[in-house]
Amino acid sequence: MIPGVRGILRGREQRASMQRHLLRRWPWLVQIALNIPGSPKRLEGDLLCLERTGAAVGRRIFSPAGLSLRITMVDPAGPVAYLCGEDGDPRKRKRIAVELEEGLPWGRVLDIDLVTEEGTLHRQELGYPARRCFVCGEEAKACARLHRHTSTALRQCAAGLVKRACSDPRAGGYLW
Repeated sequence: MIPGVRGILRGREQRASMQRHLLRRWPWLVQIALNIPGSPKRLEGDLLCLERTGAAVGRRIFSPAGLSLRITMVDPAGPVAYLCGEDGDPRKRKRIAVELEEGLPWGRVLDIDLVTEEGTLHRQELGYPARRCFVCGEEAKACARLHRHTSTALRQCAAGLVKRACSDPRAGGYLW
């Protein structure tokens, strides 16, 4: 196993551990990460993109007084944010998360998960289509399985989306 893969796996383990820890206190949580193809799992502006996305998620998913905890960190799998609160139905909140992934101009680079003690709620469980490819708009898993695009092309698209989040003058104030 190459060192980059080992680090990414370690990052995923750290995220799972953080989820378990947070779910001891809150009934569900939102985990926001960026879909950054290849390695390293960092891109210029990734933390600002995550911050702006976290602000939009906080406004849309939680009531004004409902957001109890927000943590942003960087692990070997890249930047990640956790938002926790008491209020709301997790399935309804996952629908809002999918709307944000599909509605924000940089949404394709986002991975907004809603996690409960039973596990992660998936978009397909709620009747939403699978994620779309950065490059061509087809189903992302099919493109990955068939190696339709180079990792360079995928990273360039992801970097462009992150840059858009950083440069869009409305990004910090989307009225979601």
